[in-house]
Amino acid sequence: MDAVFGRVRDAVNHLGHVHDAYVQQNRVLQNMPNEKQLIEIRSMSEQKIRELLEAQLIKIHQNEREIEGLWKENHDLKKQLSYAESHVVRLQIEAVDKAATAINEMLSTFDKREVSLTTGLCDLKQKYALLSAQNDSLQLQLTEANEKLEKMTVVTFIKSLSIPIYLSSVEEIRELNKARDLLRFECDSLQNCKQHMEKNLCDTKNYVIDLESELKLVKEQLRIARQECSTRENDISKLRDDLEREKEDSRQRMVQFEKKVTKESDDYRAKTEGKFIAFKEEEDRKYACALRDIKMKLQTSDRQRIEAELKLAEVEKQRRDAEAKVIHYENNFDHIRGQVEGQAIRHMVGGCMNALASFPSARKIEIGTRYIL
Repeated sequence: MDAVFGRVRDAVNHLGHVHDAYVQQNRVLQNMPNEKQLIEIRSMSEQKIRELLEAQLIKIHQNEREIEGLWKENHDLKKQLSYAESHVVRLQIEAVDKAATAINEMLSTFDKREVSLTTGLCDLKQKYALLSAQNDSLQLQLTEANEKLEKMTVVTFIKSLSIPIYLSSVEEIRELNKARDLLRFECDSLQNCKQHMEKNLCDTKNYVIDLESELKLVKEQLRIARQECSTRENDISKLRDDLEREKEDSRQRMVQFEKKVTKESDDYRAKTEGKFIAFKEEEDRKYACALRDIKMKLQTSDRQRIEAELKLAEVEKQRRDAEAKVIHYENNFDHIRGQVEGQAIRHMVGGCMNALASFPSARKIEIGTRYIL
């Protein structure tokens, strides 16, 4: 793990160093024309150019990742905008539909209530007319009965002297009185019923008036609600137009942004490719020079190798000759030793004789030496 983290730390430090070098070099190169930039790039070391090119490639990779991230973010924003538009439009349409449904239900309820109240009012008017006719008829009958009773009373009073004769008339008068009382009772009942019906009719008229006022209020509210619905529909239409316009503006902005990013990417890529081509040409030139130098060195090395091989062959020959001499010496060691020792003695004697020749008694010594030899 320490080795892994060490490599990661070294890579991060290397990237930081490359980024700092790129920022510094880019700051220097931005204020220069292209010719001076090429001269400056050619004067850089190979390691520095590699670091600059590596930083350029890292920058291009980062820009491509940023562009990809912007594409993804734009796609997500388009999805969110489409979902929000559909959600808002759906909610507004649902709200308007619910309001229209509620208003239609309310209008239907009020229409049914109005029809039922109108029918009930017509029924009450018919009953009132029928009761009024019955009341008038009973009132007429009561008036006739009263007139008839008064006539019978006068006749009874005139003929009161002859009571036995007119007992049947008295009975008739009693019956008439009973009928009159019954008619009066019915008339009172009808009067009470008429008053009750008039009261109900008045209450119904008041209720109808209240309902008409409520209906007017509801119609006014309905008119206001319809105006609000129309206003909301206009607002929804305006909102849709605004959304479409905003969508179109967003699309135009996105197209412009894409064109701008594409242009900047193309310019940056062209600029980087130009620098890379110049750098590659310079590297190719350097590589050709280095290759030419290497070829010359290889040729020199081949000559040196051939000379070394010749020297090695000569040394090998000398070694073989030396080995042959050694073998010869080893095989004829005793004979060669005797020859060498004899030659050495002769050289020694010759030297001694030459030395003794310079003395007076040299001849004796020479003769003695001869004898010795």
